Amino acid sequence: MSTLRIRLLGAPQFKVDGNLLNLHRRKNDALLAYLAVTGQPQHRAHLASLFWPDTTTSRAFANLRTHLSALRQTIGTDRLCTAEDIVWLAPEQIRLDVADFRQSLAATQAEAQGDADGGQTALAKAVTLYTGAFMDGFSLADCAAFEEWQFFLREEFHQLFMGALSRLVYHARAAGKLDDATKYARRLVTQDPLDEEVHRTLMQLYTQRGQWAAARRQYESCRHMLKTELGVAPAAETTALFAKVTARTVDHPQPAAGKQAVVTTHRPAAVDNLPASLEPITGR
Repeated sequence: MSTLRIRLLGAPQFKVDGNLLNLHRRKNDALLAYLAVTGQPQHRAHLASLFWPDTTTSRAFANLRTHLSALRQTIGTDRLCTAEDIVWLAPEQIRLDVADFRQSLAATQAEAQGDADGGQTALAKAVTLYTGAFMDGFSLADCAAFEEWQFFLREEFHQLFMGALSRLVYHARAAGKLDDATKYARRLVTQDPLDEEVHRTLMQLYTQRGQWAAARRQYESCRHMLKTELGVAPAAETTALFAKVTARTVDHPQPAAGKQAVVTTHRPAAVDNLPASLEPITGR
């Protein structure tokens, strides 16, 4: 049987043999996503209360039976399994981008074990897999508990993605791969345009590449964002760097191995079974 491919980093997408599946109802999408991400059998009572919290128990169970039946018809009875009061997906027939993302981050342990290239390759794969926020644009207004679950996962995956990006910037810069470092730093600043340290990193990278005008534009972009969004001016450190850019007197010390600057990333307590947050090299 062909593999059911589930993409949840970005707008939810379900494919078999390259063909998009239409699950017809948003709660079918949500139910399939929940079963795939949790990766373990779920009690019918839990699913019924999660997706139909404001109905009677009998009605919630009836709704669940209807949605499970529709899912079986769409994704195949061999993929959606039931036994007495539990429901689960057959893992050998599912390919989930979230699982691949987690595995890539776990593989970065190779770096800590002395395989720097292996760790960086895994990081690069992880950021490639992250095509957008978890279940981007998807919501179930009448399912508060599901939306809370979705929110915490969205935040967690975003923090892990940002940590992976910042480590890639660090490694590429330390290796003198300025094009790669700039590419990853640009993606970082797009994700968080209010992070001044990322702006400063980009300014320094541009000067290392001899792109002085680009460094000045980066400062102006930073200044504009801070003024527009927060009503504040850039920090003294950012302004001082801009002065050096203007005078073309920027120093470029090489990052020392093991000396990454570390910020504490928020790890929501409600999220279980996720890899520990990476240590980003940037901070606010």
